[in-house]
This record gives sequence, structure tokens and C-alpha cells, in this order.
Amino acid sequence: MTTRSMIRRAERYLEYRVQWLGLSLGGPARLDDAHDPLERLRRHYHRPAARPRRTHLTRGGESLRRLPD
Repeated sequence: MTTRSMIRRAERYLEYRVQWLGLSLGGPARLDDAHDPLERLRRHYHRPAARPRRTHLTRGGESLRRLPD
């Protein structure tokens, strides 16, 4: 790994962390995964997704009691 690629990798890590911190200070997102700013940021920086979300009681009238298999 060259010095230039190590520096670019560090820059991308810092970009991600600063944006993530700024978005997460607002509290938990109330949007679905397609519109959630934190999920979009993760996808943009090719980070793994957060744990699967459970559906809210007001969305479709059903709630997951356990995570799907």
C-alpha cells in the first residue's frame, strides 16, 4: 500500500465519521431505510448496514415479535 492510498483511505474514514457524527447527533431516524440519512451514508461509503429494523406498529398495523429467519 502506498502512502498516497493510505492518506486517501484515512481521509475517507474521517469524512465518513464526521458526517456520521453530524447526522447521529439529531437522534434516531424515524424514516425507512430508503430515506434514512444514516443508511444512505453507509451505502455511499460501502459500510455494512445497521441491524435490521422492526416495523413500527403504525406502519401496516403489524409488528415483528422476532427478527425474520
